[in-house]
This record gives sequence, structure tokens and C-alpha cells, in this order.
Amino acid sequence: MKQLIQHLALKPVVTPSTSRAFRNGLLSAAAFLILLDVLVEPFVCSAKQSWLRLFWLTDEGNIPTLFAGLLWLLVAAGAARCYLVDHRRSLPDARFWLLIALAFCCAFLEETVCLHERWDEFVKLVVLPTAWNSNRWFLTVWAAWYAPLLALFLGIILPFLWQRSSSPARLSLVLSVVLFASSMCIEFGAQMTFLTSWLQNNHRLERLVEPLRRVLYIAEEGAENAGAIAFLFVLTEYLALAEPQSGRCKLTKPDAVARI
Repeated sequence: MKQLIQHLALKPVVTPSTSRAFRNGLLSAAAFLILLDVLVEPFVCSAKQSWLRLFWLTDEGNIPTLFAGLLWLLVAAGAARCYLVDHRRSLPDARFWLLIALAFCCAFLEETVCLHERWDEFVKLVVLPTAWNSNRWFLTVWAAWYAPLLALFLGIILPFLWQRSSSPARLSLVLSVVLFASSMCIEFGAQMTFLTSWLQNNHRLERLVEPLRRVLYIAEEGAENAGAIAFLFVLTEYLALAEPQSGRCKLTKPDAVARI
């Protein structure tokens, strides 16, 4: 087992150019899925065109869901690869990579089973079955429960990642945090019923309710995917720097990585 780890860690698989090409490819794919969603939305309710739901962001268990799950899985795999490289070089705190890999594996499983989409039912039936009332609507928003976990997770891993990141990767790390936070804020805001109620009660504005929901949903999904891609770029940039050094004792300075 030890020889297998050494072999895997010694064989470089990422370069600065492939890291950026991979990031740009994933961003293009995410943008393409959003464009498809906008194009199919007018026809998605047609019974004859039900197959178009495969590309609809509002649905689950389709291509956008698989893509989002794939992003989480890629981050987990990238963190595992970083652990192999650091383990080979006997660097301190290498086990933080395993924590990152485990967290994103959990995110992949959660995305696959769509637990967050059924969170309101879970809360009403399991968490607060006897004390539920409409005034506690915010408890049914998955972001209200996941946000503290995300804050705790980031508080643990950010100093670790910051120390190991090049300048471009640090910028991407900050961007990923902003995007993840924005995704949760958008999700929380989309559940604020007083806004939709106000629009529905205003006859001139009630037709904006559904478009507003669609915009918020696309923005939330887009921010989540872009955050995952930005975070993955942090890992691939580290691998591009660390893998060529896997047989040496010291790491080249982070700023030695070419800037974007």
C-alpha cells in the first residue's frame, strides 16, 4: 500500500496550463447549462417536450444535478490527490486534505439524493414534528442549517489553504468563499415569502413573481457551481506547483507559479 501511494504521488498529472484549461472548460460547461435552461424553460411544461426537463435547473435528478454532483466529486478527488502528494513529501498538516475530501464527498452524496430540496419536509416531519408553526418558516430553508456548518468548515481549512496557495489560487479561494456565501444568501432570500406576497398583492407586479423566482434559482445554482469550480482551481494550482517537487524536501515559493 505504501509503495502504491508513493507511485501515485510521484507521477505528476497537473501542470499550470492544464489547471487553467480545466477550470475554463468547467466554467464553459456551467454557463452552457444555464443557457440551455433559459432556452428550454418556455417549452418545459409541454407534455410532448417532457424530455427537456433533463436540462432544466429547477428539476432534480437530471443533467444539471449530475454536473453539480460531479463538481463536488472532482473537488474531493483533487483534495485526495493533494493528500497523496503531501504525504509523500512528509509535510505537516497533510491530513487537512482528507477533511476537505470527506466534506466534499458528503456534499456529493447530498446533491445526489437531493436532500436539500426536501429539507422542508424533513424539518416538519423529523426535526420539529410537534412544535411546527408557520412562523418558523426559516427553519425549513436548508441554507439556515448548512450555513453554520460551512462557516465552521471554512474557518478550519482556510488558514491551511491560504498558506499553501499561490497568488492566483488565493484570489480564487476568496472568490469561492464569496460565491458559496452568495448562493446561501440567495437561497435564503428566495424563501422570504413576504416579498412574493407583496408582489402578488400588487396587480401591476404580480406577473414578476415567477420570473423573479427563476432568476433567483439560476443565480443560486450558478453561484454554487462557480464556487465549486473556483475551489477546485485552488487545488489544481497547488498540485501544479507541488507535484514536480514531490521528490524534494522543500516547496517552491507559492509566487513561483505563473500568474493567470
